[in-house]
Amino acid sequence: MSRLIVDYFTKLQRHYKVLEKTRQKVEYLFNKKLLTKTEVEQTYGTLFTNAVIGFEHFIEELFFDLLTDRLKYNKIKPLVIFKNESIAYNIILGTNSYINWLPYDYTERYADIYFKEGLPFKSITPQDKTMLKKASYIRNALVHRSRFSYSKYEKNVLCNLPLASKEKSPEKFLRGIFTTPSKTRFEIYVEEIASIAQKICT
Repeated sequence: MSRLIVDYFTKLQRHYKVLEKTRQKVEYLFNKKLLTKTEVEQTYGTLFTNAVIGFEHFIEELFFDLLTDRLKYNKIKPLVIFKNESIAYNIILGTNSYINWLPYDYTERYADIYFKEGLPFKSITPQDKTMLKKASYIRNALVHRSRFSYSKYEKNVLCNLPLASKEKSPEKFLRGIFTTPSKTRFEIYVEEIASIAQKICT
């Protein structure tokens, strides 16, 4: 049975549901005093990193399946069809060590080269791209732990938010409550990323 474009979003959505169940379980264990605050915050960082990696995998899988004719969709016109994913990957990779999909500007550049009008990857809004850029800054600060990655996170994510110093680390930021009824920033970001993936598949 051939895949539908919506299947790619559904797969990502399932992954995010697993992450959310894990987040809820960790908070439950914390409330039962079975985990420390530091352990919970570290878990938030790990879960968010997995959420961003999941989105990158979603983009990569969809991109190469379209370029190799494993997925056909009448609204999408690849400008070239490759015999297999290995050939496509190596040509797009060029002399680089790996393919960057985020910040999303990278994805759009590839889309402009290989798809008519860059679709479906150029169907998101400037606000969506800003959200993805912030998500990549948070992920980089979590993973790389360098002065450069943290300064990018501080400048582009924290900006002028009225946060106490002890609330500014990426882990604490993600666990912080953002809306009423209460939702963490982690939940908001993951919901927004899922919404962007859905737009790409619509």
